[in-house]
Amino acid sequence: MNDAHALSITQHAATRMQQRGISMREVTCLHRFGRTLHDNRGCVRRYLDRKRLAHVRDSLPDAKLGWLDRVRDLYIVEEGNRVITVGHRTRKLRR
Repeated sequence: MNDAHALSITQHAATRMQQRGISMREVTCLHRFGRTLHDNRGCVRRYLDRKRLAHVRDSLPDAKLGWLDRVRDLYIVEEGNRVITVGHRTRKLRR
């Protein structure tokens, strides 16, 4: 899954990825396919809902997609083209 645009990860996001066991492949998937929620302060949250998850499954080759089930419970926060934090969704994201 190579993205045409370079995705920048802040040191904070890299630390959170390591602490929370979130891979770069999962972050890239959320960046490319995730549904966006704007916070009206310059940041965007991205996550996969059921519809987007089905789209991802159809878009990617049938090679081992077991890791995709984990992505459904993750989110990333971006500012511009920089990922500033990542996490596990424990409740519904507010719009």
